[in-house]
Amino acid sequence: MTISPRFFSIILCIGIFFSTYSFASAEAKTTRNKVEESLKNDKIVIRITDEGLVYLNDKEVALNFLAEKIIELQQTLATDSPDAYTATIIVMEGASQELIDKVKKQIKKTKINIINLQKIREIAQETSVISETKIAVYDSLVRSWKSMPESERNLKAKDLNLVEFIYNNMSFEQRINAEKLPDFLPFVTETVFQKDITKQLLDKWSFSNNYQIVIDDVKVKNDTLKTISPVLFKRYYETKLEKDTIPEFQINLYTKSYYRQD
Repeated sequence: MTISPRFFSIILCIGIFFSTYSFASAEAKTTRNKVEESLKNDKIVIRITDEGLVYLNDKEVALNFLAEKIIELQQTLATDSPDAYTATIIVMEGASQELIDKVKKQIKKTKINIINLQKIREIAQETSVISETKIAVYDSLVRSWKSMPESERNLKAKDLNLVEFIYNNMSFEQRINAEKLPDFLPFVTETVFQKDITKQLLDKWSFSNNYQIVIDDVKVKNDTLKTISPVLFKRYYETKLEKDTIPEFQINLYTKSYYRQD
């Protein structure tokens, strides 16, 4: 029986599962292998990585040519097989929604009518998220960008994606020690500092587990704020932590003495 693409209405089956593993553990490899095993029978598998890359059946594909490559692949499959009209999309947690939407637009140009979207979350150990080699590459790129006159900046998309990926996967300690990202990078939001630090604010942060506290670039326990007067601080800014966990926010406080060290 020949299955016509018109026979199916477009169905979006979203199977969201979270595969949590550490890059440094055997358990991580086991979990990843289970995911890979479950995909063996899928004929059209699209991967969207944290670094903004797109793969079709493990081969990197330029986004603009994705539809063309899918059509070529469909022609190798039996027309009476549902496999020819079904695509599995594997999305890593760090992939942008904008890229996911662009991939879906490419798929709409093909005869795919069933999409199985699977999101994979990678939770890495704080102590070994990014290797020192990658951090060295990150530091080198950021330093070179900072040293360039504005008129000579030619930032390659590949380098920007790499730096953003490395930064997003650093541990807290690694971010403290690494080169600070300049505000002119497209994915960096300019820091907005607040100066009105009250006793009420300190109490709010100290008693809530929804906040992570950093003083002068050093992470401290929340109850540390109970012993510090607000007059000692010069300013602060609040950031939303990337992973959907508790604490949800980070409060970055800077003392007056911190600025006197400059």
